[in-house]
Amino acid sequence: MRGAEIIADRESAASLKDGEYYIGDLNGLKVVSTEGKIFGEIINIAESGGGNLAEVKQLSGIKCFVPFRKEFFGDVNLEEGKIILLEPWILEQ
Repeated sequence: MRGAEIIADRESAASLKDGEYYIGDLNGLKVVSTEGKIFGEIINIAESGGGNLAEVKQLSGIKCFVPFRKEFFGDVNLEEGKIILLEPWILEQ
């Protein structure tokens, strides 16, 4: 079973510690600057060989992928439905 993906419903999933979240909980979060400016929202998390990528749909409707890494994303706030984008330049076309 090495390398297999395990899928479980929420009731059967492992409990989370403070500051942890499920990848599925990121979908729909507003992507905001540290000052609160809204850039768009996360519409998907894609797995890739180099790590996860957040697919962001910007307010303009343009979609782009941002590496889901601490260099680009800061605090995740599920209660407020937002995630901080630390490097807004990554959204520029």
